[in-house]
Amino acid sequence: MIVRTESVILMGEIDKIFFELIRVSIGMQDNISRIPSEHEWGKLYKMAEKQSLVGVCFAGLQRLGADADEGFTRIGMSEKLYLTWLGMAVQIQQRNEVVNKQCIELQTRLSAEGFKSCVLKGQGVGQLYAEHIYGLRQCGDIDLLMWKDGMSEKENRGAIVEYAKGLDSKAKASEHHIAVKLYDDTEVEMHYAPAYLNNPFANRLLKKWCVDHCEAVDTGRGFSVPTVEYDVIFMLAHAFRHYLSEGVGMRQMMDYYFVLRTLGVRGQRLEIKELLNAMNMLKFAAGVMWVMNEVFGLTEQFMICEPNERLGRKLLAHIMEGGNFGHHNNNRIASRNTHFGRFVNQVVRDLNLACDYSAEALWAPLSMVREFVRIRL
Repeated sequence: MIVRTESVILMGEIDKIFFELIRVSIGMQDNISRIPSEHEWGKLYKMAEKQSLVGVCFAGLQRLGADADEGFTRIGMSEKLYLTWLGMAVQIQQRNEVVNKQCIELQTRLSAEGFKSCVLKGQGVGQLYAEHIYGLRQCGDIDLLMWKDGMSEKENRGAIVEYAKGLDSKAKASEHHIAVKLYDDTEVEMHYAPAYLNNPFANRLLKKWCVDHCEAVDTGRGFSVPTVEYDVIFMLAHAFRHYLSEGVGMRQMMDYYFVLRTLGVRGQRLEIKELLNAMNMLKFAAGVMWVMNEVFGLTEQFMICEPNERLGRKLLAHIMEGGNFGHHNNNRIASRNTHFGRFVNQVVRDLNLACDYSAEALWAPLSMVREFVRIRL
């Protein structure tokens, strides 16, 4: 576990082994510093489960030499846990195959209706994962960015909402997307904006940049995704908003790691840094860069700004405590059943983060009220 001693956040031994397992899983190192005990492997599985990284971490077990022919005994793991982990990894691969087919079907359908689109986040960024873990990323819903050429932002939003309601009369529009019930097993979110920020001035700049740089790229697997340059900005904004609200997890950090590795060492880092500064996201990016190095072993040449250890340690503690999208955060669990409880929890969280991210955090309560009103109109 991660413990707090005054202002210092200390990582426990099991956390360090977990980060080593992640680096082995993604191919950044070949081994872990020591063989965990059977009890520790149980903890590592729970940590991977909490962060929605069971599939990816299974690839790490394979790289460490674990296999069904009792290879798991070489790394101190019980047969029961190995088979549980293997079963989950197989389910994740099968689920990815289903959702990828749904993405192809949806984009084909949208194209016939005159919409251009690209698959965001999960299935979109999953295309950037290293080949040995492709298909092991734990997927969720389908996020589609949609637009029609020649339409204004307002016209485009209206066209998407009208189309979505034609498919699902109960669909409700939010600030940046409308959720549609098309599949029993997969939620579909149709986006007229990929993400948004609480600060209206930064949000206006983000939306304009996203409109100006939107481009669909063929993956070679039957559906289209944004450019990696687009993902560098959009996915950081998405993670930032989640960090300020319900929470951000290690799976989102891993997604961003592969975005940065795919971007490579191209010469636009200064331009990206200036843009993030204008959008009030540079400090958050600095914290993320520290996590990128501490957990994934990302080197400075791939970073978009200088890392900030203080902000990075706070972010990492939040990730390890709350898990994927903050679903394991005790405060969130206690307050999620009422609108008022969620609002109070959000205000308290914003106040705690205001010293570091005042330009965004202090606008959050107003943004939450606006969102509440919009959904009910």
